[in-house]
Amino acid sequence: MAPNADAAPGDSGQLEIEGHTGTWQVKDGTLTVTCLTMGIAPKSAKVQDNADFLAQLLMQEMHREWKLTRP
Repeated sequence: MAPNADAAPGDSGQLEIEGHTGTWQVKDGTLTVTCLTMGIAPKSAKVQDNADFLAQLLMQEMHREWKLTRP
């Protein structure tokens, strides 16, 4: 996924990590990433630019945490 240098409020998108699908949205300077398939809590972070790149990083972190909970 290519970084988006102009993350305006209301920006959003979809992403995928190893078969898991997620969405991201920027609202009032806060990026929220939600995974639709892992069943774990969404992650949020303050963002000024490159929201899609940060969303990818948060999704990777969520995936690592999810793998730790698997048997």
